[in-house]
Amino acid sequence: MEKSEMKEKKYSLSLFEQIKEHDELPPQEYIWRSITPGSLGFIYGPSKSGKTTFCENLGMSIAYGGKDYFGAEIKYDEPSKVLFISMEEYWRQRTERNKKQISQFDVPEELRDNYVVVNENFPRIFIGSDELKNRLQEIIDEVKPKVVFIDSMTRMATKDIEDSTVSGEIGVALRELANENEVAIVVIHHTHKMNGKQITIDSLAGSRVLAQEADYMIGINRTGSGIRYYKEVATRYGQEKEDVIVFDIDENQWLSPTNEVPEDTALNFKKRDGRKNPDKHEPVIRVLKDAYTTSTSLSKAEIVSKLEGKLCSSSTYELLNELEDQGRITNMRGRISLNP
Repeated sequence: MEKSEMKEKKYSLSLFEQIKEHDELPPQEYIWRSITPGSLGFIYGPSKSGKTTFCENLGMSIAYGGKDYFGAEIKYDEPSKVLFISMEEYWRQRTERNKKQISQFDVPEELRDNYVVVNENFPRIFIGSDELKNRLQEIIDEVKPKVVFIDSMTRMATKDIEDSTVSGEIGVALRELANENEVAIVVIHHTHKMNGKQITIDSLAGSRVLAQEADYMIGINRTGSGIRYYKEVATRYGQEKEDVIVFDIDENQWLSPTNEVPEDTALNFKKRDGRKNPDKHEPVIRVLKDAYTTSTSLSKAEIVSKLEGKLCSSSTYELLNELEDQGRITNMRGRISLNP
């Protein structure tokens, strides 16, 4: 064997060696949809579409032991510590909203420190990617979270975030932080007004360079008619959902999925009689109509199973209770049927 072949390899290994290393590690962990330890992703959309509220709901669900969110399972051995870095909003307004949101949980004493927010000492804007990375590393070391939400991308630089050099440096810094700490970093980012257009990768400011670093990109849109919806725009691992999920925001600042439709349909929804959305019960009614044609009744668990991926179990149970109160369905000894 030649001397050059005997030298220790510094930057390479064979595919079989890498597969061996991979197989010796625990299976890849998924926290929610495409969010995994060490991942970097963006939640983006126009102003007032519900991006921050969406992320707060998701973060609290992960921190306080929620089973699912937006029809997808939250997976973990135990509830995980979540850090929410808010750099845009005054803390008192944010706390008023968070008080309403946390009322949806009965948080046991041992989980009360799981959802962590920054105090007023944390910077509200950064000068350069080095300062950004150093400050974020400091608070990650302090909190030791599994998931970090950052609101928002535009606060990470004093220069134009649409400048490819600026956004590229920030994207690389965030990617390095995610990888080095095995922490999932979720960044809230703004778009310009959509004006009735579909939300795409190109809707994201600095999209060309940021998309290179992103493991997933989730759009939260609000149409001119006030319809809000969630869209899986792109993911590095797995298949995006083809349809979008239309949602409302209730009085407790909690997102409630109401329908799953093609994006063009959501963009063309109109307000009628003061309602934000078409009949939110329609997905449940559709399942019961199919059963009605064969004179079949369904249990609540069967209805939840048929709507998996479209509505979460808690939303389905809530809609079933509303339909029963309205006299549109009958619950006979735990079997649900549609009234003619």
